[in-house]
Amino acid sequence: MVDPRIPHAFLPPDGPSPRPAVSLPEPDVALVETTPLLPFPSPPSPATAAAVPLPPPSCLVAGDTTRPRTTMLPLSPGAARETETETARETEAQIVTHERSAQRARAEATELAGPLDALTEALSHFMTRRRELVGRSDLTRSEAGELAELEHTVSDRSQHLADLWLRWTTLVVQAHDHEQRARHLRSKGQ
Repeated sequence: MVDPRIPHAFLPPDGPSPRPAVSLPEPDVALVETTPLLPFPSPPSPATAAAVPLPPPSCLVAGDTTRPRTTMLPLSPGAARETETETARETEAQIVTHERSAQRARAEATELAGPLDALTEALSHFMTRRRELVGRSDLTRSEAGELAELEHTVSDRSQHLADLWLRWTTLVVQAHDHEQRARHLRSKGQ
């Protein structure tokens, strides 16, 4: 019978394979440890339980003799306004923090745009020259050396370009996330 919890795509075409029979050696009874186990501790007697001091009944939650009651007084209207004002200030501070973080990330991403363009242009030039050399069958010794150097340069510059693109993308995503959080906090506050 097929187990319904297993997707059929994971089963072999002829169904689940039977488990091979495994023969286990007989255990040697002489090696089994026979030390007696320690007995479970007995529960405390009612006299011992009565000796445990409990808090006075006035500070216990109704129906629960072990949990102390905490009394919450209703906030005065002035205190409620202070709490709302404090929460609004905290929210506004979070919004400002997210907006500044977004601005910093966008500024850093903009600074990377120049080096990205320059490196892309240089890499394009190197790749064009490399293609010219690879397409020729009669390379001189100096051209073969130039091709080997270009291979190394293209590899290094490609890695550097990939690192810059990754950094730029990360900064743009971070800026977007901070802007989203600021918009969300602003919409919650209204």
